[in-house]
Amino acid sequence: WYAEAYRARALLLEELGDLDGALRDLESALENADRHGAERVDLARILERRGRLPAAEGHLRLFLDAPAAASSTRVAEAEEALARVERARVDRAVEALRRDARNALRRRRADEAMPLLERILGLRPDDPWALFEAGKLHAERGAVFDAYRALRRLVDEQPDDRHAVAAQRELAALERFRGTAAAGREALEAGRRGLSSGDVEKAVAELRTAVRRAPFLVDAHLGLAEALLARGLESGLRVDLVAARDGASDALLLAPDFAAALVVRARAGLALDDAGAALRDAEAAAAALPDPTDVLILAGRALLELGRLDEAYDRMQEAFERRRTAEPVYWQALILQRRGARREALHRMDYLYDELGGAPEHLREECEALYLRLRD
Repeated sequence: WYAEAYRARALLLEELGDLDGALRDLESALENADRHGAERVDLARILERRGRLPAAEGHLRLFLDAPAAASSTRVAEAEEALARVERARVDRAVEALRRDARNALRRRRADEAMPLLERILGLRPDDPWALFEAGKLHAERGAVFDAYRALRRLVDEQPDDRHAVAAQRELAALERFRGTAAAGREALEAGRRGLSSGDVEKAVAELRTAVRRAPFLVDAHLGLAEALLARGLESGLRVDLVAARDGASDALLLAPDFAAALVVRARAGLALDDAGAALRDAEAAAAALPDPTDVLILAGRALLELGRLDEAYDRMQEAFERRRTAEPVYWQALILQRRGARREALHRMDYLYDELGGAPEHLREECEALYLRLRD
């Protein structure tokens, strides 16, 4: 009852405007209550009103970590308060960064301003001022496509914002670089040769040069994304997979609905455990390609990762009916195993080995491991 008494007095003091007194009583209430008690929500509210946002967030997270004894209304209140506190913390951080960035821009200190603008966009990716200033700064530094990306995003996503009008003028100024595509074609072809011969490092280097020399050459962005994806899948480095996904997005910025770029982004998304995004890209690519067999397999793998087993099986069946190869059969066997249909899964693997010539090279180890598990 001590906790209840302290809480009741705290709520009265809050109503009377004595936030310090309310804070003391709620802290006393917590000393006499469960560490996950609902008093934390009241305490967080007072802390929020006092501007002590990190402390408020800490109490709300602790409460929501184990709210079993709380009512659904109290939990909803805490979730709403946490979202509000998080927004307020972002707003506060953005305003501080904006002040510093403006000072750096006024002093023409681009090396100081750019990291600050990037931090703003990390917290608030659609901030129109930061997108505009970053776009201008990239253009001034010769990073043409970085400028185009930021300004294009502003114009496409927030056309009515006052910064979008000025961004249109900046974009028009960048058009002069579209005629330089020929300057990057030699590097593009060298990168393609490197990729086809298995020299991924050379491919990445040449294709980066192609993008730098010809920032509006769609195939250069796609080639770089493919090379980075190949390197990322081989090494397992997340940084390469993220860069591959971003490179494919750059190609799509220049050529929306470019099926080859959608495929690369879908493969990168799947490798990054973003199955939802991978599925959207794979399905969009499948609708655009004359032969979507490989992309149907990709969509089926994404559905498998999402736990949508029936749909995953159907996609693999559709791929198999289009092209009777071993890969979709392996995935069907895996799906059946996860369903608990062990006998049916073994039949599919027998069919793979007896009728289809065995496992595909890139899935040889996976097929053998699954076959052994099913026969054990």
